[in-house]
Order: sequence, then structure tokens, then C-alpha cells
Amino acid sequence: MSRKERKDKSAWHAPSVHVFTGGYGPFKPHRHHPIENALVLLTSTITKDGDDSADAVHRHPMYKYAAQAQRILLQETNIVGRGFRDFLVVDIAGMVADENNKSDVMKDMIQKENTQVNLVKGFGRTLLRMFQRLELRNIVLMAEGELCPVLLKLYTSFGADLATDIWMLHPVLPADFV
Repeated sequence: MSRKERKDKSAWHAPSVHVFTGGYGPFKPHRHHPIENALVLLTSTITKDGDDSADAVHRHPMYKYAAQAQRILLQETNIVGRGFRDFLVVDIAGMVADENNKSDVMKDMIQKENTQVNLVKGFGRTLLRMFQRLELRNIVLMAEGELCPVLLKLYTSFGADLATDIWMLHPVLPADFV
């Protein structure tokens, strides 16, 4: 057993990935096979009050996405003629270390990321490494609000191999990106 395996990983701050699948069984990632034909949403479940939205009403963090995921995966809605096999939600709320001021710390992290030209070490690069490890190919990337510039930086870091389309919901873009 190596020293890395003995190290306590509970203090590591990393984004969470939740997967909705359109198949009849659970999502089963295969080693060395890319995840293809998926919709990936970059979001944060931290509310303006600083509490996680799931903790405020004692629901799962992905509760608000479940109905939309069902419509998308079962093709009840026509989304530009696309049929997705999987819907991945990347929640960046786990990247915040400070439990007391989650909302303020997250806002500062996103603003710092949006003011820099390259990906920032503690935030953008962590997301980039996570996307690389997931081995995503031919997906649609989607972000909402202040995370849209982060999504654009991730796309330029990967190139055209990663995503076929980029969707931005209610984008908040700094002047540098316009």
C-alpha cells in the first residue's frame, strides 16, 4: 500500500460530478473509453445565503435538475435535434474550503478566474484536470451565469476534440471576453 493511499483525502477540495443516464441501468464508466454524446453542465449549488441549496431544504443537490434531465435524456424535448446518452452536472461547490463564507469565497474565486487570461491554479486548472480524467469527447458544454467565462477558457484549453457545441445560460461575461 502506497503512502498516497493512506493519506486522508477528505480535506481535498474538488468539484463533484453527478451523472444522469438515459439507459436502463446505472452509469458505468469504462476504463480507457471516452464518455461521448453527453451534455455537461458547469454549475454551483451554493445559494446567495452561503448555504448549499440541498442543505437548506434537505434535498439532494441535483433535485432541481432531475426533471430537466429526464426530459433531455428521454427526448421529450427537441434540443436542436440532439439525443444525449448522459447528462453530467459538474458542481463546483465542493471546491470551497471555508464553510462559513461559502458564497463570498466562491464569488471571489470566480472573479479571480475571470480576470486572469490563463486558468488559475486552484480553480480553473483543477477543473481542467478533472475534465481530462473524465475523457470527454464530442460533448455539449453548458454553463450558467458567471461560470460562462470559465467554460470558454476550458474550451480553448482543450480545443475542438472536447466539445461540439457550447451553450451559455444567462451569461455574465467581463469586457475581456466580449
